[in-house]
Amino acid sequence: MLSCAIAVLGVVLFLGNVLGIRELLAGVFGSTTVTKVTASVSGQVVDSAGKPVANAMVRCDWIVWKAEQECFRGLLALTTDVGGNYSGLGEHPLGGPSHADDIKVEVKLQAGAPLRDTQPSEQVVRKLGAASEAKVTLKLGESLPKVSLRVVDTAGDPITKIWVKCVPVEGPRDDMLEPRCHGDFEGGVVSVAHPMKPFRIRVQMRGNGRMTLIGPFDPEELPEQIEVTLPDR
Repeated sequence: MLSCAIAVLGVVLFLGNVLGIRELLAGVFGSTTVTKVTASVSGQVVDSAGKPVANAMVRCDWIVWKAEQECFRGLLALTTDVGGNYSGLGEHPLGGPSHADDIKVEVKLQAGAPLRDTQPSEQVVRKLGAASEAKVTLKLGESLPKVSLRVVDTAGDPITKIWVKCVPVEGPRDDMLEPRCHGDFEGGVVSVAHPMKPFRIRVQMRGNGRMTLIGPFDPEELPEQIEVTLPDR
């Protein structure tokens, strides 16, 4: 009888594998398995007054842990819509069935505003199961001060199509946290937010390779307006 029972169980497991219902059988026998991990994130970015922020950048670092060891690290770079909303989905195949209770996803969320002049939000860290659904409202800090630039060519004529960005003089670089703006500015005059520590300014003519890097500048000793001359090439 025992040999017959073992044989029947073997046939059931074999058919389960062939028919792709291993996870169903595992659930029947009390051991849930998964073959992929998902990181699903959504929410809203607001300013210090609670108003939605459009075009803010939300960075989602998600890390997959298997049996307490990191086995994958992913990144979602999201942009909020006109209502300040963001959403994103990341998936990672595990290469085979794994016990769900051995899999954890660590989600790190932070909002910054490269196209808007505000400081980044506090980072939110959440640890979830194999399938994550993190819905978080992220609040940006107070607005940064601005500095005015007047951009001209070597003949002194204004350049209106401008891309400008402030970068730190020293310390780690983080593209999401570096204030910038771009557009078509009348008379070549543009105002850009700047950090409260020494910085340089990268100025570029949009759609062209003409670029210059000026500075460093002390945020406590800025002129009323900075004159910038872009090279011919």
